[in-house]
Amino acid sequence: MTDRNINILFCFNNYISGATVTADTEADETEMPVENMKNVNRDLIWRSESEETDGITSVIEIDMIDPIETPVSMLAFWDLSISSEGTIRVQSWSDGFGGSEAGVDFTSDPYAFFSGYGVGGYGAGGYGGGVPKTLVEATNPAIVMLLGDYREERYWRITLTDPASRYLQASHIYLGDHWQPQHNISRGFGRELETRTGLIESVGGQEYGDDRDPRLIMEGVLRNLDVQDADHLWQNFLQFKKNTPFTVCAKFNNSLEQLFTAKPVRFDSCSVTQEHNDNYTVPLVLKEWL
Repeated sequence: MTDRNINILFCFNNYISGATVTADTEADETEMPVENMKNVNRDLIWRSESEETDGITSVIEIDMIDPIETPVSMLAFWDLSISSEGTIRVQSWSDGFGGSEAGVDFTSDPYAFFSGYGVGGYGAGGYGGGVPKTLVEATNPAIVMLLGDYREERYWRITLTDPASRYLQASHIYLGDHWQPQHNISRGFGRELETRTGLIESVGGQEYGDDRDPRLIMEGVLRNLDVQDADHLWQNFLQFKKNTPFTVCAKFNNSLEQLFTAKPVRFDSCSVTQEHNDNYTVPLVLKEWL
């Protein structure tokens, strides 16, 4: 794949579940092992720590073991704690880690795709290229990285480096294919934060409650889909239902919208309507997986 398709992007097929995943360091082999990243429970994390003061580097290796059904095209992390000074290096081989039959080898800024509107035209602060640390922390996006092509290598190495931190952690890793419909989500796409903190007001007017992160809700309509795209979405809705998460980027367009809409989500609703002939409309509601 050479051209970047900005249509809404879905990551449904994660091959990590059947793979062997190892890391060179684990902060706690019992509580925070790298195996936790194969789980979709965001409360279970892998964590790597360093006693050095000049940053941290950690290596994750993935052996796919079983033949993959479709080529790999996307790497994604949930809840990856890495600063804007950090880097992610991705390597692959067909014949073993560090072998002679190499596939991809590139290094990227984890937030390279989350550029501002009008890069270079409206100053800094996320509207001229750089993404503020406070905005990244408040948004906590899924890090999604296209691999540049569809790959079939068995052995993958992910090297995370962060000179500004003494630890790295993540709750989930995705390595699989991705799917985008032929037509993008229509105008009228909306997003909102659902408050999850229950508040109780005292006699004196103070409010108390359990502090819980809000949930992102995204809603939109895919129009003018052909039967293949409509059936593909419906098939995945039947498979994932409302209780299994996947990764989505609703605005895959190199802007802050991508920062805001790259999330682990679940289906809340999905319906398919045939408008006429080979023309279908699919309204979607996606809720952040917490």
